Amino acid sequence: MSTLAIIIIIFGILILIAIIIAIILLIIKKDTCNKLQPPTNVTATINANIVTVNWTGTDTESDIITGYNIYAGQKPDFNPLDSSFLVGSVSGITTFTISLIIGSGNYYFKVSSFRQTSNKKCESILIPSNGVLISI
Repeated sequence: MSTLAIIIIIFGILILIAIIIAIILLIIKKDTCNKLQPPTNVTATINANIVTVNWTGTDTESDIITGYNIYAGQKPDFNPLDSSFLVGSVSGITTFTISLIIGSGNYYFKVSSFRQTSNKKCESILIPSNGVLISI
């Protein structure tokens, strides 16, 4: 076998290895649900029936979290499996403002982080688990 043929075979093997590594890295990068962290330091304030919810994002590299979902309920342990608890979603910011036009009472706010890709959506746990209380 000639030297040129050996070089071509080695070059082909190297290209194949590079392709395999690239595919593995894409798979690892896509599966970020296990890296998705919930937001921290969730707070809520009210001024003239306008509630502002703030939190700290946990995606320090800005490559995992697509956005945040904000939920509200009237009990501290509400479970937002029903989409009617979802009051808003934001991307690129860590604050949300909503005008409450409903009656007086206690309202609890929770925030989750989410990642949306073309074929998969994953969401973190809700923080805080008992919600942030606002009384009107």
